[in-house]
Amino acid sequence: AVEEAGTHLLETINKLEPPSYNDATPQTAKTKSSTQHTAMPPHLLVISGVLGPRAAAAASASHSLHDLNAAERGIGALRKLLGHEIRRRSNLFSLTPDDQGQDELRLRCTIISALLHGNRDATALREASEASRQFPSSASTSFLRARCLFRRAMRSEALTELKRNASMNSSTTSATSTSTPDEVWAQGEASRMLRAVQQAETRRIRAVDAYERGKFEDAVAEYTMSITCSETGFREDKRYRATLLSNRAACHRRRGAEGLEEALLDCDSALCLLPKMARYV
Repeated sequence: AVEEAGTHLLETINKLEPPSYNDATPQTAKTKSSTQHTAMPPHLLVISGVLGPRAAAAASASHSLHDLNAAERGIGALRKLLGHEIRRRSNLFSLTPDDQGQDELRLRCTIISALLHGNRDATALREASEASRQFPSSASTSFLRARCLFRRAMRSEALTELKRNASMNSSTTSATSTSTPDEVWAQGEASRMLRAVQQAETRRIRAVDAYERGKFEDAVAEYTMSITCSETGFREDKRYRATLLSNRAACHRRRGAEGLEEALLDCDSALCLLPKMARYV
């Protein structure tokens, strides 16, 4: 996880445009630099040390896939730190500077990310819903909740959450942006995912139309494009992906003997995503 954080930092730095020395005034360069924002997921920010070494160690352990006990201990440590942070904020005096809950928000998001990392989707959804209630204007909690909803096969609610995230993004673009790296990341990821959903659905509708007109080869091609969009853009929506695969299998079957093998492969892939879905057998 630490290596992942470092790699992400390097990739972000490499994407930044080099400073220009041809600007008319130093003030112009200053204005440009102030509007540039890096993007990084909350859990990688915590792992990189923005909340201190204890939080960094806990976050790193919580995302371990090779040691489940270490991951559970990491999540437990994050919960303790979250409790301390909530109590600290509740006991603030009026003269004490407040971070507006940013540390609490990042701890909550890191816990959600760790739960998703460990495929504890139901618990992750509960945590994400609570985080969204506490921080209703946060793009990070909104995007993570959308991911949880997709995993729980709650597609309609997930799309609603992505659209809400997009509306938050559009409302901040006209104003002077003070977004943090994790908020910039969440807004970008939500927009990308929403575009992929729209593209996949457009292709699916075209595939259905081609199938109904008996153009099975065209239907296969359109379903293939839809599957590609879903796998690269929102692969956590397993039910939608399995449905696309089963529909493409039906198209292959209608092609006759030459499409039988491809149909069986698509059925196998659909069953790998949703083993209990008997309609794919």
